Amino acid sequence: DGSVRSTNGNTFQLHDCAITALCLHRGQLLISGAASGLISIWRLTDELCCFVSDIRAHRAAITSLWADDGRIVSADLSGRLVVHYLAP
Repeated sequence: DGSVRSTNGNTFQLHDCAITALCLHRGQLLISGAASGLISIWRLTDELCCFVSDIRAHRAAITSLWADDGRIVSADLSGRLVVHYLAP
């Protein structure tokens, strides 16, 4: 349903379709990939999940995500792999 539920009872609506991949970076950024091919970046706090940015990345469902301090690597159902370089 496109949402993530936390153990403290909060629910965050991240996408309007199924979430197909997640990556947590340094415990502060949640990166979500959707069946639509959209990647969204969220900043996590104890109580909130705040939207940071979207990346229109793929035409097929995202199947895998990986991140470091300057890049997000994503792969989709068609086998396409994309390296996204993030602004500092």
